[in-house]
Amino acid sequence: MSRFRPEFHVRPEEAGWINDPNGLFFDEKNKKYYLFMQGNVKRGPVSGNIGWMWFESADLAHWVSRGVAVTPTEEGFGAGGAWSGSAFPSQGHDEPLLLYSCAAPWPSGLPQLLPEQQLCTSTFDPARQRYEPVSGNPLQKHPRQADPKQFRDPSSPIRALGVEPNAPGEAFLLMGTQYQSQAGVFAYSVSLPMSDAPHFHFESVLISQSMGPVKLPRGEKKNVWEMPELLLFPGDTRPALLKVSIDDEPRLDGSMSQYDVFIHGTGGVSSGKLAFEPGNWSRVDAGNFYASKVIRLPERHEKDTYLMFGWVREQFDPATPMEQDWAGVMSLPRFVSWDGEEPLVRPVPSLAKLRGKSHSETGVTVSTDRVTLWADVHQAEVLANVQFQGKNGTFELRLFEEADGKHAVSVFVRNNGEFGIDTTMASGPGWKGVSHGQLSETELEQVELDVFIDHSIVEAFVNGKVVTARAYPDEGHGWVSLTSTEEASVDVTMWEMSPTLVGDDGKDEFGLRTGYSMLMMLLAALVFLTVVWKMKLAFERYRTRICDQITKSVSQTKLGQRSASDLSKLERKIEVQQEDSWLLRNGSGDISEQLYNSMIA
Repeated sequence: MSRFRPEFHVRPEEAGWINDPNGLFFDEKNKKYYLFMQGNVKRGPVSGNIGWMWFESADLAHWVSRGVAVTPTEEGFGAGGAWSGSAFPSQGHDEPLLLYSCAAPWPSGLPQLLPEQQLCTSTFDPARQRYEPVSGNPLQKHPRQADPKQFRDPSSPIRALGVEPNAPGEAFLLMGTQYQSQAGVFAYSVSLPMSDAPHFHFESVLISQSMGPVKLPRGEKKNVWEMPELLLFPGDTRPALLKVSIDDEPRLDGSMSQYDVFIHGTGGVSSGKLAFEPGNWSRVDAGNFYASKVIRLPERHEKDTYLMFGWVREQFDPATPMEQDWAGVMSLPRFVSWDGEEPLVRPVPSLAKLRGKSHSETGVTVSTDRVTLWADVHQAEVLANVQFQGKNGTFELRLFEEADGKHAVSVFVRNNGEFGIDTTMASGPGWKGVSHGQLSETELEQVELDVFIDHSIVEAFVNGKVVTARAYPDEGHGWVSLTSTEEASVDVTMWEMSPTLVGDDGKDEFGLRTGYSMLMMLLAALVFLTVVWKMKLAFERYRTRICDQITKSVSQTKLGQRSASDLSKLERKIEVQQEDSWLLRNGSGDISEQLYNSMIA
């Protein structure tokens, strides 16, 4: 297994490519979360043969793999892949129904051209323990206003505030599309629980790129908003966030050209209609984070809060790509809430269940001289509370550091509110650059920095904001240290983190694999020693039998030549020789010659 492979971020244990999280769902009856994700079902490390992988969790910290859920069909819509979508309560099935973009076969010889896309559903087959496409696919013809190649990514259900997300009744969903040569989002209504062949009613063009008071990003590569999700919050102004994914043209320097944004606005469900008025926009994550999936949690579970996962892709330096048999990982699960003025993004509290051994330092005075804390940190959470002493300070938590401090990844925060991750001085083949964002506070006196380090991924949460980056450090580069351009006081704790994948019995799969391997090695050694022991016993019995035969033969020969007294002496000598264990254990020389010489002496 690659030393860069994350252990407490969700991805299949097997090799292969994964990308967008899909079908995020909370089963209220069984109190478990479902997480699906796109991936190469033939386990190749590149995009292709796209289907869905399936995971379940009771606490968002420990996950069980259910294997492949959906595979591409042999022909027709779905042969080009089962792409992004959502999970809905199903009519007549215990497991949720999956609704997703199903693509026609890709144009032969023209991989740069997108195939036509429609909507398909799959339902769970208990006998095969996997999902199967329904016979009526595809279900929904794209409207004539939409580009048939850019009609995609049905959202999670949208309900009026106060209505449980999966309760029976009318719900809304969004579709990303290209409308009048602009990025746009269409709204549809549908009934829950959803039937195998649901009917969708077109409601409105919820938003297009030209509707906002400010210029909204569109995505130069596809001119479409992917993976739309609408987050509604309580309040007199009816605050709302439209989350969309932007796919720009690839950048020559390797920096991320794919990112998610929140379009801030107002909206909600009123009189059976869904409305949204856009305003400004902001990044969901200041770094490597794309195609996120969002669901609203039940009111009694987590009030006015949404659960979010995103895709964190590999990020190698274009000049030094690295070969490996896997690619892509899910972000950590995040809660999104509204603080009255802006969204807050934070790691789910249950991740604390993965914490192990801890190390703490309190009241550390940090300045321009490095304060080295710990070595060999590759799978950990670091929580730092920083108190700035000046007004122009830049605090750095340095990770994946070389012993002399020459190479490192810097997680930084300035008391003017700027924060980010700087990989320009990192070792290894990763992209070298800075991913940064801005806090609303511009004169910080205190900041909480919660950083998760998982072999090649760093997620840093700073006062309700987040930035994610990839790094692939050289061997031995695992030191953690602190620096600050102006004096700061820091309390810092580091926890070792355990793996997130578990078996059905709740034990981590890494531990199970390791324990199983050790058991197999022990059994193999035991079998080997048993065989050797039995061979040794058989050889000893053979030698003893040969010795007895030689003894008897020599005795009979000498009996005819010795007197009765000599015979008595000889018999006694033979008895002594047979009792001498050294003779039977002696492996050198010829045993018959030794015995003969001893008896005629």
